[in-house]
Amino acid sequence: MNDKLFYSLAAVVAVLMIGLSLVWPQGLGLRSPEPFGHEVVLPDIVRMEREREARRIAQRAEREAQAAAAASAAAADPIVTEPAN
Repeated sequence: MNDKLFYSLAAVVAVLMIGLSLVWPQGLGLRSPEPFGHEVVLPDIVRMEREREARRIAQRAEREAQAAAAASAAAADPIVTEPAN
């Protein structure tokens, strides 16, 4: 094989491989496929922030559910008695 042809093809293949590496999911933070992948270990601060946000969402949903239950209970019982003094 002619050297000019071989090295030209090798350069094209190298450029294509570099282009593929730029769009491969690993570059987006996703895990590699099984034979090459490894377990993703999150730093403690990232894990803590995610757990905190999940707790905030759950607490907000719980407060909204309690408010809706109280509103429906108030709507069902229009006679409100005041406590005896």
